[in-house]
Amino acid sequence: MTGETIDGAIEAGVDSVEHGLMVRPEQAAAMADRGITLVPTMVGSHAWPDILGSFGAPEDEIARAASAIEHHA
Repeated sequence: MTGETIDGAIEAGVDSVEHGLMVRPEQAAAMADRGITLVPTMVGSHAWPDILGSFGAPEDEIARAASAIEHHA
């Protein structure tokens, strides 16, 4: 879920990243370059920022998740 985790997944050469709520533009580009599929979240949950906080995510990533949820269709 966190940027650090997504970086690790890209480096490990995973086949896909699920949800992708926290994918940064440079990570999306790296995923595209490596053929890594993004499986997006279809339903946003207002609980995500709290969940990220419980995993110890940095405050800037929690704020970015909260903003993404606000703008999620």
